[in-house]
Parts: sequence; structure tokens; C-alpha cells
Amino acid sequence: MEASAIDSNDTAASNVMPSSKALDSSTSPIKKVYTSKSTFKAGTTVKIKVATTKSVKSVSVSIVGKSKYNHRLKKSGTGLWYCNLETKGLKTGKYKLNVKAVVSKKKTYKKHVYLTVDNVAPKIRSIKSNSTKITAGTPFYIEAIADKSSKKVLVKVRGKTILFKASPMAVNKKSFNSSNSNNWTLNAKISYKEIGTLTINVYVYDSLGNYVKKTLYIKSSPRYVYWNGTLLKNSPVKAHYHNPINDYQRAINLLSNYVNVYEGYAGGIHTLGVTHHNGYKVTRVVIAYKDPFVVYHEMAHVLNWRWSEYQCDVYAYEKVGYWVL
Repeated sequence: MEASAIDSNDTAASNVMPSSKALDSSTSPIKKVYTSKSTFKAGTTVKIKVATTKSVKSVSVSIVGKSKYNHRLKKSGTGLWYCNLETKGLKTGKYKLNVKAVVSKKKTYKKHVYLTVDNVAPKIRSIKSNSTKITAGTPFYIEAIADKSSKKVLVKVRGKTILFKASPMAVNKKSFNSSNSNNWTLNAKISYKEIGTLTINVYVYDSLGNYVKKTLYIKSSPRYVYWNGTLLKNSPVKAHYHNPINDYQRAINLLSNYVNVYEGYAGGIHTLGVTHHNGYKVTRVVIAYKDPFVVYHEMAHVLNWRWSEYQCDVYAYEKVGYWVL
């Protein structure tokens, strides 16, 4: 007698495993088939569970027309057969998943469910920033308008990830049909330490994890200030601050832990400060401008006297948040 194959009518599995619609037949030992997802993007692991009668000796699943997507199921202690179906490499489309149960060499039963693979990313209709150049530390806005499949939008900039918020109105006032578009806005403030051209990667995701990426570039400049508190003394006076009361005094106190610090004329009307060293280490520092930026600039020379003036400026800028000209 030839082995018999009993195939059920086409029925889609539920997305929620415990409440899935069962593929059931009174003549088949395959009682129920569950899938953790019925629609997903390629690469998602789909959990398959099959309930059978005790007469079943083995269970396997396969995607019709895709020979490499075959899995032999294991049996749990509760009597359910299970496996994790790998879906990497599947293209967008609808697939038929065959479930085969073997009772004996002469008795094989089949049921099937349909699975849908969706690899289509959301479509971006517009991504704009309200500025292409900012002063570091000031807020800027980015608006993203994407189709209705968009469920999450975020940016990644210099190691930071920031989420957009859903917005009922576009910042740039451009009108899109609300029936097929979602508006998202980002109100971001870049730390004062961020200078130069910021590469801002915007990612728009759908509910399945498909995403599209768009890159924006915003120039971030320091906040420049001018200081006119020059000390015009030809004989520098050693600075002592035993009980600092402001940012400048705190900076002097910290620098004094490394080297002798003086206040006074430093060799030129536009000279902010000067560091004296003997080729091996710094011996003393003269501060000509009473400003924390100047103190931290000279401290950079103390910590690494081989640094250039620009490197020391950047070190000071990171400490105080502005740049003295």
C-alpha cells in the first residue's frame, strides 16, 4: 500500500502563538500549527509549534520551492513539536509552509500555512533641518516626513542615538496628505564639545524592522567671545587661590596643582598666556587674560607641552564651552 498524504485546506496562521487559528482535521494526527509571526522581514526567526496525536513519530516543515528552508522539529516535554525557522535570504512575497507528520513508513500527513515576507522599507518624502550651520550648544530642528508604514525615526550623531517624536504638523509647513504620511520632528541640542561638521544619520523604521537611512550634514561652530581683561603688568605676580569662588579661580587653583602660576604681562598685547618649559617639562605659566579658557589652554601645554596651539584651544573649549579670540 502506498503512503498516503492528507493535505488541509489553505489556512493562514495567527501572529500570536497561543491564540492562533488551528489547522485541524478529524482524520489527521496534526491537531494544531502555530507560528509566532505570519508577516515579517527576511532574517527574522519564526517559531513554529505543532500539536499532534501521540501516534506521530516525527514532524518536519519546509517552504515550498525553497529546498534549503527545511527543518526537523524537536519534541518538547509537553508533547508539542517545535523549531525555529530561519528566513534569511527570502525575498518579499507570500510563501507556503508545509508541515509533515510521519506516523509510520506508510502513513504521512500534511498541513500547511502561509507566511508573508515583507522587506520593503518605508519611503521618505522629506527630511530637512532648519539650519545647515549652528553655534555649538544651540538647539536645531530636523523634520522627517515618511509614508504611513513608518513607526519609528531616530538619528545617530557622534555615538549618540536620539529618537524623533511624532508630530501633527510639519515644521517646514510643507503640506502632505495625512492619509499616506507621518510627520516626525527632532529637537536636538549638540553638546558644546561638538565642533566641526556633524554627520547626522537619520533612520526611518517600519513595524517589522525594515528601515531607510538618510544623511544630513550640519556645521557646528564654537561660541566665540572677546575678552578685554588683559593684565598689563611687566612683573608677573604669583597667583594663589586657597578658597576658589568663581570659575577662573577654580581653574587657577587646579593649574597650580601642576606648576607655579603667575598673573601678569606675558610678552605681547595680544598674548593670552605663556608656558615656560625646559624641553622636558613645564616650569611655570604666566596668565595674561583673567579667563578660564586661557587657564585651561595653558594647562593643556602643561599636560602635553608638545601640543599645538590649536590642540590646546580645543582642550580649553571642551572645558568651558566657548573660544576666546
